[in-house]
Amino acid sequence: MCFMRKIKFAVVVFVLFALLVMPIVNANGFIPEDNDLNRYIVELNDYSRFPNSYSLMLMSHANFKANLAMVCPDAYTLFEYDTGISGFSVSCSDESIKKISCFEDVRSVTMVRYAYPHLFNSVETTGATEVWQMRDGVDKNITGDGALVGIIDTGVHYYHPSLGGGFGDEYKVCVGYNFVDYSPDPYPMGTHSHGTHCAGIVAATGLPGVASGEPTPTGIAPDAKLGAYNVFGSRGGAPMDAVMMALEQAFEDGCDVVNLSLGSEYVWADEPYCKLIDNLVDKGMVVVGSAGNEGRNSREDLPFQVSSPGGAEYSISVAAMNDAGITLFSYGDESFIVQYMSFSEKVEDRVSGELVYCEKATVEDVEDLDLKGAVALVERGDLTFFDKAKNVETQGAIACVVFNNKPGEFGGTLGSKGISIPVIAVSDEVGAELQEYLGEEVSFKYDERLGLMAEFSSPGPTNDYRLKPDMSAPGFQVLSTVYDESYQRYNGTSMSAPTVAGGAALVIQAHPEWTAHDVRSSLINYAVPQVDLKGDLHPILSQGTGRMHIPSSVNATALFKPTSISGGWVEEPFTTSIDIKNVSGSDMSLFVDQLIEGEEASLEFGKLDIPSGETYKYEFTLGDQAKKGENTGYLIFTDGKNTARVAYLYYYGKEPVVDTVSHMNVKTPVFSPNDDDVLDYFQADISFNKPISGVEYTLLDGDREVEKILGYYYEYVSGGMWNFNWDGKSDYDVISDGKHYLEFYTLDFNLDPKIKNNWEKQGEYEFYSTTQPPEVDIDEYEDFVVNDDSITITGTIYDFLLDSDLGKDAIKDALLFSDANPREPTPIDFDSDGDFELDLNLHSGDNYFGIYLVNAGGLEGGAEIVITSVSMMEIEISDTLVIDGEDTGIEVVDIDGEDFIRLEEMIDIPNGIGYEIDGKDIYLFVGQKSLWMKVGEPLMITDMGISFCEAPVIVDDEVMVPITDVLDGFGAEFDEKTSMYTLMWIAE
Repeated sequence: MCFMRKIKFAVVVFVLFALLVMPIVNANGFIPEDNDLNRYIVELNDYSRFPNSYSLMLMSHANFKANLAMVCPDAYTLFEYDTGISGFSVSCSDESIKKISCFEDVRSVTMVRYAYPHLFNSVETTGATEVWQMRDGVDKNITGDGALVGIIDTGVHYYHPSLGGGFGDEYKVCVGYNFVDYSPDPYPMGTHSHGTHCAGIVAATGLPGVASGEPTPTGIAPDAKLGAYNVFGSRGGAPMDAVMMALEQAFEDGCDVVNLSLGSEYVWADEPYCKLIDNLVDKGMVVVGSAGNEGRNSREDLPFQVSSPGGAEYSISVAAMNDAGITLFSYGDESFIVQYMSFSEKVEDRVSGELVYCEKATVEDVEDLDLKGAVALVERGDLTFFDKAKNVETQGAIACVVFNNKPGEFGGTLGSKGISIPVIAVSDEVGAELQEYLGEEVSFKYDERLGLMAEFSSPGPTNDYRLKPDMSAPGFQVLSTVYDESYQRYNGTSMSAPTVAGGAALVIQAHPEWTAHDVRSSLINYAVPQVDLKGDLHPILSQGTGRMHIPSSVNATALFKPTSISGGWVEEPFTTSIDIKNVSGSDMSLFVDQLIEGEEASLEFGKLDIPSGETYKYEFTLGDQAKKGENTGYLIFTDGKNTARVAYLYYYGKEPVVDTVSHMNVKTPVFSPNDDDVLDYFQADISFNKPISGVEYTLLDGDREVEKILGYYYEYVSGGMWNFNWDGKSDYDVISDGKHYLEFYTLDFNLDPKIKNNWEKQGEYEFYSTTQPPEVDIDEYEDFVVNDDSITITGTIYDFLLDSDLGKDAIKDALLFSDANPREPTPIDFDSDGDFELDLNLHSGDNYFGIYLVNAGGLEGGAEIVITSVSMMEIEISDTLVIDGEDTGIEVVDIDGEDFIRLEEMIDIPNGIGYEIDGKDIYLFVGQKSLWMKVGEPLMITDMGISFCEAPVIVDDEVMVPITDVLDGFGAEFDEKTSMYTLMWIAE
C-alpha cells in the first residue's frame, strides 16, 4: 500500500531583499534565482537521546522560528527537518546568517550546495531474471512485489505505459511530490527525463512503447512500486536542502529504498546531507547513490572524486561498469577499446591486416599505395573524415585509423553512411606509437565481456579517507524509459545506482525481516570483483567490492556491519572488528582469508563458528603486511557455498598535514562588468580540503590598498570545490578599470573571528576589470590604387591591458576580414606595443576589409578599410598605338582624316580590349565597360548613353573601327599637353 503523508512546510516569515555583494556557490551549482539571498542548512542540536526527545525538538524548532522572525526579518524558512536531522533550510542575506549562527541551539550552518544528475541490458547480466524465478516466504516470485522505491530526481513521466500509466495509490508511481514548485504532482518540468530513465531501470514493466526497434526493457524489480520526488528546477540544479526534504518525505511515505542519481563534488561524513542519510538508514530506509562521473579527471584536478551525498557512510555508493560489447584494437602486446567515428561500420567479429601509413589520405597520398587487405593509418587534417575513409577504402583498405594532428584525444563523424569499413579516432600519442608498427599486423576484435569499469566512473576515496564507492553495477548504454512513451540508452553512474536500487527491492521482498543495514550488506558484500582487459582486478577504490550479483545477495547467509573497513591513517598495525550475523537458518562455519590488492596469494585468517541467528564480533588486525601509503584489499568469508567480501582501506604512515586550500584558480583573469552578458562576472574557484568555520575575502586595488571587504561567513562552511561569482559592483558602483586583487582568508573551528591572527591567508586572486573596448589606429594609406594587386598598411592596436602583465594575451582575437573571403578571417600578428603590418590582397573595384578585435574582457572593437583598385593604361596615337610607353606595332590607318585600327587587333592591346562581332554589329568591352557599334552607322551606344561617332567601315574585307571614338566611348580622358589618352576601368 502507498500512503501519502502531509508535506512538512516551514513557516514563511518576512522577505526583505538585502544586498549580498559576492555570492559564493558550489562549483556544481548556480547562483539562485534571487541573487540577494543565499540558502543555508541550519542544523539544530540533536535531542534524540534525551527523554521526551520529540517535545524538546518541537520546543527547539519553535524557539528558532520565533528568533528568526524577530532578529532576521529578511529571512524565511524553506524546509523543516525533523526525521533525519533537526533543523531548517533558510534563505537569507549574508548579514542575517551571521546572526543566525549565534542563535541558541544552532549546531552548524552550511551553505546549500547544488547537485546535478550523474549522466554520462543489465537485467540479465545482474542475475535479476534468475531471481525472478525464485520464491519468497509466501511463495511469490521475487520481482520486487511489496517494495516501494523512491526516485529523488527530475520527476517521473508516470503516463509511460511501462511505468503504470498514471499517478496515485492504484498506480505503480503511487506517491511523490514536487519540491520545486511545491505541488503534489511529481511530473517533470520542461524536458527533463533523467528521473524517468532511473525509474524505468528500477521497475519498468516492459509494456510497449516507442523503443526504436529494440525490445522494450524491463526494470530490475518490475513489480515494485515507485515514489517520484522532483527536486530539479528549470535551471538544472537541485538545491541540496530540497534533496534533504525529499529524503525525509520519502521516509514518511514509507519508501523502503531511495535512489539518488545526483550529486556534487566532495563529501565529508559530518555534512548535514550525509548525517541525514545515515540516520534514515538507521531508521530502516536503504539509500542508494551514484558515485559520480568524474573518472576522467586526474587526481591533480580533482583529488577526491566520489560525490555527495552518495558518499555518506551508510549510503550504497555505486560505480558504473560497461556491459556493452566493446571492440579492441591490438598492436604488438598492446590493446585499447576503440572509439568509433559516428556513422562508422562496427566490427562484428575480427578484422586484421597490415598497418600502412597513408599520410593525410588525400587522393595523391594514396593513389600509388596498395591497401588491399590493409589497415590505413591516417593523420587528421586537410580533408573531411568521410573523404579520408573513402580514399583508403577505394584503394582496398579494410579499416581506417585516424590519429590527431594536435595533442589529445578527439572524436569525429563521417557525416553520413557511405563508408563500409570501420573508422576510429585515436590520440596523437597513440598515432605516434602506431607508426613504430608499420608493416606489422594489427587487429580489431569484438568482445562481449562484462565487468569493465566505465572510464567516466568516479573512484574513491572520500575527502576524509573513507572507502567509497561501495560496489558497482552496469551504467553504460542502459536502455530505459523516457518521456511518456519512449526508450533511450543513457550512460552514467546515474544508471548504475537505480540498478542497485532495483536489486535492493528484490532483496527486500525475499527478506522483509532484514534491516536496511542487512540489505546493504547483502548487496555490497556479495558483489563479485571484476577484472580489466589484462585480467587484473579493477582497483577496489574504483569498483568497491565488485559488480552486483542479485542471486548471491538474495541467498546471503552471513551479513556484515560495517560493510567495509576504513582505517584512515595508521602508524602501526591496528585491530578492528566486524559484526557478522548468521542468517543461514543453521549453524555455520566461515573460513576467513585476506587478499591484499596487488598480491596474487591470499593469507589465511582462520575459521569462525557462528550459531544460527547469532551475531559474532570478529576482531582482527590489519597492517602487518602494510606498505607506506595506501593499502587496500579484501577479507574473504566462505562457508563452502557462498562467498562474501569485506573491502578495506587504510593509509600507513604519518598522516600528512593537509592544506586548508589546495587549489585556487581564476576563471576570468579579465572581466567586463558592463551588463552586456559577456564576461560580466568575475569567476574563480577554490578547493577546501576540509570544512572550515569561516571565510573572508577582501578587494584590493593594483597597489594592494584595501578597497573593500566584500564578504565573510562565520560558523560551519562546507568543504569542497566552490565558485566565486561577482558582478564587479561595490556599494552599487562598478569598480574602476585596472588591476585588482582578491585576498582570501579562512578561519579554523574553535577560533575567535575577532582576533586578526586567527585568520589564515590562503592566497589571492589577481584580475583585471575593464569597461573600455580595444581600439585600432590605422596609419595613412592610399584608398585609390592603380594597377596594384596588393597594398601594405600599418597601424596600432590600443588597449590598456596590453601594458599589463597579460601582454599580448590581452587581445584574444585580432582578425582581418575581407569581402573576398568573408568566412575565413586572417589572424593579425602584432607586437607587444600593438603595432602591426598587413599585406592586403586586392581585387579590381572596391575592396572592403574589417579589423575585428576582442580583448580579454570580451569587449569588441575594430575598424573598416575601403580601398578602390582600378586598371589603367596610357595610350598615344601616332602611326601606331603606343601604350604605357611601348610601341604595340598596331597600325593606325587614316580614313578620311580619322584614325582607325583593325578590329581584330583590339585583342593585341595590353590588358585587352575585347570584341565580338555579329554580322555588322560590333560589341567592344574592357572590364565592366562595354559599347556597341554597327558597320556603316555613325552611332555608338555606351554605358553613358548614345553618341555620334565615325562609322566603322570594311576595307579589304577587314573591319576598321575609329580608335579615338572607342576610347571616348570607354570614358578615356585626353591630355592635350601630352596628347595621351588615359583609360581606367574596373575588371570583371
